[in-house]
Amino acid sequence: MSLEQTDLQHNNADNLFLSGDSFEAVYQRYREGVYFTAYRVCQNEADAQEIVSETFLKAYEHQDQFAGRSAIKTWLYRIAYHASLDLLKKKQREVTWEDKYELVSETSAMDNLVDSMAKEQQLRFLRQAMLQLHPEDRAILGLRFDRELSYEEIAEVTGIPPNTVGTRIFRAKKVLLQLMKAGGEGK
Repeated sequence: MSLEQTDLQHNNADNLFLSGDSFEAVYQRYREGVYFTAYRVCQNEADAQEIVSETFLKAYEHQDQFAGRSAIKTWLYRIAYHASLDLLKKKQREVTWEDKYELVSETSAMDNLVDSMAKEQQLRFLRQAMLQLHPEDRAILGLRFDRELSYEEIAEVTGIPPNTVGTRIFRAKKVLLQLMKAGGEGK
């Protein structure tokens, strides 16, 4: 299937959403990205699942407000992003490393053990460093590098100007690098 056909299918799904005929298709297509956006902010699976439900409920209830000026994924990610921030404020809690740390991965075969351990250590440092970032910066980095959104799309999702998005990404990457270096030195 060509890239043009894929884009056409996505546009058709967006148009169906606008007409209210295929909410299920939109849900199936974008639920993973909505979950990811929420998880990046909340760092909690249950909270992220709650945000997915809340996002699609809000989207369904307010589908008449989707004017089509942006991509539907951007509109949904924006709803999820703001719902996630609202949930964090509501819970008035800090995301701590101890609460959210997950195992990076299981070790691979014995002949790859040393390499695997080095990669695990790097991933562990990265995850630890990510958890120390402000939730909004974590979300912005995730939207950029995991979801591959443009600065303009991220600006639409977060409500901050594209130039500020670029600055926040630059600063967050700089902080991540410093934190990872400190983690590698045994801090």
